[in-house]
Amino acid sequence: MSQHLSIAEAKQLVATRALAPLARAYASQPRDPLNFYAPQWRERLRNAEAEVIRTLRAAGARIDIFEDGRVRILFAGVWASSRQSLRKALQHWKINAEAKQ
Repeated sequence: MSQHLSIAEAKQLVATRALAPLARAYASQPRDPLNFYAPQWRERLRNAEAEVIRTLRAAGARIDIFEDGRVRILFAGVWASSRQSLRKALQHWKINAEAKQ
């Protein structure tokens, strides 16, 4: 199905259904990793990432998550990857999609 989406439609989907929920999750990140609420935040982040992956895969994206933490995304004919997080991979995907458009 990703071949049926234009890059503009895919960019819209990534911005609204992927980057926005992750930005909200990261906005509530405690400054101290030993903070009392840090485990709750990590759980919220894991849930947000799982929902983003589910949404993008339903739209036709290929998302590979490796054991060492790397994330690779192919969506609407645009590749991106990151060794840091899903959020960074999506940000790289957005940059690559804008360059390709």
